[in-house]
Amino acid sequence: MPRTGSCLCRAVEFELADASSAGVLCYCSNCRKTTSDRSYNIATTRDAVTVTKGAPAVYHDTTTKSALPMARYFCSSCGSPLWSDPESQPSARYVKVGALDDAADVRVVAEVFVDHALAHGPMFGQKHFDSNRNAV
Repeated sequence: MPRTGSCLCRAVEFELADASSAGVLCYCSNCRKTTSDRSYNIATTRDAVTVTKGAPAVYHDTTTKSALPMARYFCSSCGSPLWSDPESQPSARYVKVGALDDAADVRVVAEVFVDHALAHGPMFGQKHFDSNRNAV
């Protein structure tokens, strides 16, 4: 069964034919700039993604750690990152887990550029709150 996804404002919607639940975290400085402290992705192929509504914008990142460009797709209305196509992997596409409508089963199976990760580490022992601001 294909997965569906979209940007925050739903101007761009897509289907992901790959039902993989294998997540990849990337800590490179460019992914941190576009998403926060890491990028959470599903590695798939370019032909596995079909845009069903709208048209994503693209930024051609020429400052990657591989020294080969990365096409970073996003919504031009709300700015949500959608997926990335690295030139270093011609058939690969990295779909942002946050853009998926249902990602409850996605689990991290690999982490890349861990030497670029921020030093804060996991937040164990800190205060945690649910969506209603209740301490948990």
